[in-house]
Amino acid sequence: MLLSSVLSFEQTEDLDPQSPKYYDQFHRKVVFMEDFNSNDRNWCKRSSRGGARIHEGRFHIPTRINRDHKMYVPFDYSQNYEIEIQAKTTAKSRKGYGFFQWGVDCDIASSSIAFFRGKVILNNYTYGKWDTGARGYVEGLDEDVLHKYVIRKIDGVHYVFADGQFVVKYPAISLRGQEILLNKQKANLVVDFIKLSYLN
Repeated sequence: MLLSSVLSFEQTEDLDPQSPKYYDQFHRKVVFMEDFNSNDRNWCKRSSRGGARIHEGRFHIPTRINRDHKMYVPFDYSQNYEIEIQAKTTAKSRKGYGFFQWGVDCDIASSSIAFFRGKVILNNYTYGKWDTGARGYVEGLDEDVLHKYVIRKIDGVHYVFADGQFVVKYPAISLRGQEILLNKQKANLVVDFIKLSYLN
């Protein structure tokens, strides 16, 4: 066999969407970036003691606050894209987690990632019902430390990475909603930034 016909390990990685190196080939066009250095986009609707707040460049949602925090973001989800969110959760309950939804269209459709430490759940919502989704786990992601979660949609499949490690994949659905959403269950959620980009 000719050596030129043998793919190296690095070249094989370049062809695998589960490898971070695969995405080096794409040009990223940033469409939305929120760094929470101010409340210009009105994430915190009204300041109140003990409520959600922006502090030192981060968005804090305490355990006792139980409402969705939505933002209108025009985005074409039919394209290949990348969503980055850097966040951390702390929870007394083992059932506590933070979550982020995109393509939100009321009760019609959306996709969601839920995260706590190294656990990740990726699923889709259509017409009032969540599907079973897919679950993954990455060791070594400590509680109360910021971790970067990256969702990449390539040719109809979502691939999720946590701190650069592949976690889980799951089929994407058609999304037309133009809202993103942050919330949590039985946990404190702190978000450092959110970024949405097209992959061309």
